[in-house]
Amino acid sequence: MASVAPKINIHVIPIEPTPWRRAGIYGKRFFDLQASLKKKIINCFNSPEALLSNKPLHLVMLFLMKIPKSLSKKKKLELNGKPHKKAPDLSNMIKFIEDTFNKYIWEDDRLISKISAEKRYSHISATAFSVVPHVPESPVNIEELNKEMLKVALAKCPDSQSL
Repeated sequence: MASVAPKINIHVIPIEPTPWRRAGIYGKRFFDLQASLKKKIINCFNSPEALLSNKPLHLVMLFLMKIPKSLSKKKKLELNGKPHKKAPDLSNMIKFIEDTFNKYIWEDDRLISKISAEKRYSHISATAFSVVPHVPESPVNIEELNKEMLKVALAKCPDSQSL
């Protein structure tokens, strides 16, 4: 009997990818400096997928970093789709996504047992991600999923424009 591939939801956050920031301290109290941004992002989602609690998860992320306007058209075309090698750090952007969707898409980010992420230059700013069960016997084709996430992000982002 052939196994059915799980439905993969692609989520897009149509704002500039955001790195995680350390908690602020006021006296003896700690507070989340990014709480309002996280709340705005959560409110953009129509309906959360069911919490995937107690299952190991594979988080696949694609961070689209806007190409600087100051570059020539030729350089913009050259950079589009290429790896982004400047700040912010990929690890901090991953942590921001993990924290933002705690208790919303996953019960706790400790359930994420595999992460695939990259940041690329693009003519739009957005973060696309998918959450799938981590099943080592049937791995996700990351390249195909990244292509699909890019298509969805380009379709969903209102600021997409040709170079």
